[in-house]
Amino acid sequence: MSNSTKPSNTDPAPVNPRDWVIGSPEAPVNLTLYCDFECPDCRTFYPELKATLDEAEEIAVLVYRHLPLTDVHPYALDAAKTAEAAGKQGKFPEVYTALFETEEKLTKENLFAIAKSIGLNMDQFEKDFEETAFDGVFDDVEGARKIGLGATPTLFLNGTRYDGRFTYEALSEAIADL
Repeated sequence: MSNSTKPSNTDPAPVNPRDWVIGSPEAPVNLTLYCDFECPDCRTFYPELKATLDEAEEIAVLVYRHLPLTDVHPYALDAAKTAEAAGKQGKFPEVYTALFETEEKLTKENLFAIAKSIGLNMDQFEKDFEETAFDGVFDDVEGARKIGLGATPTLFLNGTRYDGRFTYEALSEAIADL
């Protein structure tokens, strides 16, 4: 990220068919999350976000976008590629949950074990992981860079950057105020 690029307060990228969505795409509240599966702050935020989404499932949808911080998280890119490859088999929500709930390091061996445990076709998963998954991750990272993002988690509520606390209470209140 260039030092001259200031982070945007709005997410100019509309939800698109390539995005990974958890919940109803028709929900009136869109939570777009730029995230890194290995990031300690993202991992701390995950249960708060999960509780919020469980509570607001009728009105809120999560749009997940990859922002692996590979300079500080050595397993982040492979974790993102795992999510991309699982998503191609319709299992993004399952792998998203598994990646955040595992206590294991996100090594390639453990990532492949997670993929197997959620019932993926492993031949197809390995092919997608090696050949096409990087493209989806790259697209998300480039989109984040265009708006000056370089930190995770970064959350947008209906396109406006959320700068509140990453707690169930604060997030629930912000959603209710929309």
